[in-house]
Amino acid sequence: MKKLLLSFVLAGYLCTPSMAQSIKTPAPSTPQFVRQDFGLSSIELSYSSAGSKRP
Repeated sequence: MKKLLLSFVLAGYLCTPSMAQSIKTPAPSTPQFVRQDFGLSSIELSYSSAGSKRP
């Protein structure tokens, strides 16, 4: 009887959705640009976080 109860509990646990699927990631950031001129040269940096595609 104990094995049968344990089997049902284990089956119920394995059939529930994983908690890892409910992780929410932050929204993609807007693109940022920085340009610094010095002397005869300049440095330009651009950054934006990658967007995620969900099916």
